Amino acid sequence: MEDLHSEFLQPLEFLFYLQHLMMDTMKTSTTKINLVLALNQVENISNLIAGNEYEHFLVSHLVPIQIELQRQLTNLNISTTIKG
Repeated sequence: MEDLHSEFLQPLEFLFYLQHLMMDTMKTSTTKINLVLALNQVENISNLIAGNEYEHFLVSHLVPIQIELQRQLTNLNISTTIKG
């Protein structure tokens, strides 16, 4: 009877593993989309402030945000490649 139980447990553990993997993939995809959208918003703000009297000041604060978003996206892509 114990052997029968272990046969059912293994497929169940495999299903939990697949579910975890799918959820992790969906979370990664959502994060990538959000990072790309955020980068697009930074670009939009840059375009909107072009010619503004304080453009240099404003851009100096946007550049670190843009760099950080690109860093996170690169790291996410690298970790996805390593896991996959």
